[in-house]
Amino acid sequence: MDALASSSRRVRTGLFEIDFGSGEVHKEGRKVPMQEQPFRVLAILLERPGEVVTREQLQARLWLADTYVGFDEGLNTAIRKLRVAFGDSAENPRFIETVSRRGYRFVAPVREAVAGTPQPSDSVAATDAAELKRGRPWRIRRPALALSAAALFVTLAGVAYLARWHSSANPDAQKRVMLAILPFQNLSNDPEQEYFSDGLTEETITDLGQLTPEQLGVIARTSAMAYKHTNKTISQIGHELGVDYILEGSVRRDGEKVRIAAQLIRVQDQTHLWAQSYDRKLPDFLDVQNELAQVISQQVGLRLTPGQKSGLETTRKVDPEAYDLYLKGLYYWNMLTPTGFSQAINYFQEATKRDPKYALAYAGLADC
Repeated sequence: MDALASSSRRVRTGLFEIDFGSGEVHKEGRKVPMQEQPFRVLAILLERPGEVVTREQLQARLWLADTYVGFDEGLNTAIRKLRVAFGDSAENPRFIETVSRRGYRFVAPVREAVAGTPQPSDSVAATDAAELKRGRPWRIRRPALALSAAALFVTLAGVAYLARWHSSANPDAQKRVMLAILPFQNLSNDPEQEYFSDGLTEETITDLGQLTPEQLGVIARTSAMAYKHTNKTISQIGHELGVDYILEGSVRRDGEKVRIAAQLIRVQDQTHLWAQSYDRKLPDFLDVQNELAQVISQQVGLRLTPGQKSGLETTRKVDPEAYDLYLKGLYYWNMLTPTGFSQAINYFQEATKRDPKYALAYAGLADC
């Protein structure tokens, strides 16, 4: 972490207090969950509150030149997480304003904070000023204010201690697990089947990302696909993406027969927690994604509700040819080119003709 985050500086803005030393944000004494990269973006914005910090400046400070993670998506994700943490919005910003085609600006008032000392409220400050104007001696109010501040500090310290004790004693206080799903390798000896392995990757990312977002965070497709055919180690990838676990796998397809191999690896010690191979025919292929979600949720210790468990046990019925057309549409859509969009539209339309109730195909058309 750079010098700005290792500083002992603390600032306050609105109901929030930002501690640069610990890399933490608190709201009214309660810690606000925040990952390292969003905090580093916040720290840079708070170096120059009220001024525009360009995307180029943020990239130079936080994204190394040789990183494979997409800068645009990484920065957009960091800003989005900051807005969630502050209860802010891009449309009506109270803290972080987007400056079109340039960068971002922290627009809320910022003041320095003294560690361990509660700040007097605006109403108290206004009362003090009024009393001074009326000639009331400051020495009359200062001891009372000091005693009040001391009592408030003791109370807050007690509350903070109880909160920390409750969190450590409460088994439900679980940190959010981060997972990266690397691109599935195409072992079909047919380059034209690349769409199938890429489609499986994207569908798995989507399914797991929607499973229980408050407990499991899944790295976005764009960042994960940057590691396709990479020679980087699990340790390097895990460090760059900031994840706890990595799922990697392969796909081999022969007509309607599909063989999928997958393994879950813990980044900390690069231990293989689980590995499995699946042999399916295309109509039953979607069951594999449900099984993957069930296994991963068990291995990383997610606590699923009965409804979530039931959803994983539900078999999805999709016309196999429509699904195949849908995956081809995804493949061309992700090229993000006019030609790719045109081809994607054709495949999505064919999928809806094959299965008029196939919602994902209609969603693909809407995206195009």
